[in-house]
Amino acid sequence: MPKSAPQLTIRAPAKLNLTLEVLGRRPDGYHELHTIFQAVTLYDVLEVLPAAEIELVVEGEAPHGEGNLVLKAARTVARYAPARGARLHLQKRIPTGAGLGGGSSDAAAALILLNRHWETGLVRRELAELARSLGADVPFFLWGGVALGTGRGDEIRPLELYGDEGDSDAGPPLHFVLSTPPFELPDKTAQIFQRVREEDYSDGSVTRALLRRLAAGERLRQEDLHNALLGSACAAFEPLAEYLETLQDLSGRRWTLSGAGPTCFTLAATQDDAIRIASQVSALPGRRFVCHAAPHLALAHPELLPLPSPA
Repeated sequence: MPKSAPQLTIRAPAKLNLTLEVLGRRPDGYHELHTIFQAVTLYDVLEVLPAAEIELVVEGEAPHGEGNLVLKAARTVARYAPARGARLHLQKRIPTGAGLGGGSSDAAAALILLNRHWETGLVRRELAELARSLGADVPFFLWGGVALGTGRGDEIRPLELYGDEGDSDAGPPLHFVLSTPPFELPDKTAQIFQRVREEDYSDGSVTRALLRRLAAGERLRQEDLHNALLGSACAAFEPLAEYLETLQDLSGRRWTLSGAGPTCFTLAATQDDAIRIASQVSALPGRRFVCHAAPHLALAHPELLPLPSPA
C-alpha cells in the first residue's frame, strides 16, 4: 500500500441482546446460545493510515497496549499481509466491559479496515473465521444490523426483519435507552456463566417466537426482551438487582440486561420518549445513552462493504 493511500474510517457500533437463551453446556465447555443481536447507534470510530509498523493510538477509556483487541485483530490480518504496517486511531465512546460488545466491534472494524487497507482479499467467510479466534461476539460485527447468533453466539445469520436506519420502506427505527452502572467484575463473562444453573436453560423457543413475530412484520415489544443471564449477573454484580429495581421504579418501565452486563436497557416508543426516560433515571450512577437500531454495515459503509463473497 503506497504512502499516499487514503485514510479509511469506520464506525464500530455497540450491540444489544434482544434475547439471550442458554440451551446447555457444550462438549467444549462453553454454553450453547440462541441470541438476537441488535446493533445500535452508539459508536466507536476506528481510522487507519499507512505506517511502517502496526501502531495503535487510543482516545478514551480502553486498553492502550497489547490487551486491546484492535491490535490482536491487526496482527491476525497481518499474517496475510507480511511486512505491512498501519497506524490505527481508535476513538472510544462505548463503555468497556459493559455487555455492549465494544471491544468486539472494534476488533471486527479492524479486520474490515485492514483487509481493505492492505488489499489482502480475504472474503467474509475467511474474516469470520479470524473473528471467531478473537471472541464469540466478534463475527456479528462483520454484519451489524440485526442477526441471529447460535453456537457460542459466533455462528451468525443476518436478518432483515425491520427498519434499518435509512430504509424508508421499513418504518421508523427502534429506540432504546441504555444505562451503564459503574460496576466492575474481574473475568466477568466467565464468572457469570459459571453461575448459570440448569433451571436457567431453555430450548431456544423464546428466540424462535420473536423471530416469527418480527418476520411477520410485528414490532418489537418490551415483553419480548429476555436474558437468561440476568439472575447470574445479579448474583455476580451484587448491586445490580437493586440498580435494576431503581431504574424500573423511576421510569415505570421494565429493563433488562445486555449480554453479561452490567448495562441495562429498555425500549422506547420514539426519540422524545427515549430522552424523557433517560432524564427520569439520570440521577443514578453511571452513564446513559439514547440510541436506535443501527443499519447493516453494507448500508452504513458502502465504501468498505459488502465484502467479496467466495465463488
